[in-house]
Amino acid sequence: MPTLSGPPSPELLYLLSGDEEDLLAACENLRPADVAEALNQLPVEAAARVVSALPFDLAVQLLDEPELDRRGDIFERLDERRAVPLIEALSSDQQVELYRELKEADRARLLHVLDAPTRDVLKLLLAYPPTSAGGIMTTEFVAVPSTWTVDQVKRHISKVGRAKETVYAIYVLDPSDQRLETVVSLREIMLTRPDHRV
Repeated sequence: MPTLSGPPSPELLYLLSGDEEDLLAACENLRPADVAEALNQLPVEAAARVVSALPFDLAVQLLDEPELDRRGDIFERLDERRAVPLIEALSSDQQVELYRELKEADRARLLHVLDAPTRDVLKLLLAYPPTSAGGIMTTEFVAVPSTWTVDQVKRHISKVGRAKETVYAIYVLDPSDQRLETVVSLREIMLTRPDHRV
C-alpha cells in the first residue's frame, strides 16, 4: 500500500482502519491535523474506530489537535485498553480538557483505571473552574537548579521536553529551598555557551 501524500479522505481512513498494516503504511506521512479534518467528516462511531486503529503516537498527536471535533464523544466509544494509555500520554492540560468534554459516567469509568499519579493530577486540576487561573495555567514546566550548566539544561530538556506541553521558558530554582531565582528563555539557553551556569 503506498503512503498518502495529501490529506486522506474520511472514507479511506475508515476502510483502512480494518487492516492495521495498510493503515500504518497510509498514515506514515500524514499530519495529525489532516487526520483530524478527515475524522471530523465521519460519523462518531467510525471516527472512534479509526482512532482505535491508528498508530499510538499519531493517535496521541491527533488528540492534541485543536481541529479535532467531538473528542469526548470519540473517547466514550473507545475500549478502556485503548483509551487509558492515550489519556496517560496526553499532557495534563489536555487530559483535563478531555475530561471536561466527557459525560459524568465516562469520567468515572475511565478515572478509576488510570494510574495513581495521572488520577491525582486530574482530580486536582478538575477542582479549578475552567476559566480560573488554576484552570487555564499549565502545570507542566521545566525547572532546573541554578547550579546547572547550560549543557545540563539542554540534556534535561531533551529528556523531559516531550512530556511537557510547551517549553518556552526554563524556571531556575535555588537548590536548597526550591524558590524561584529567575526565568530564562529557551532562546537564551540555545545561544549561550554550554559551560555557563544558568
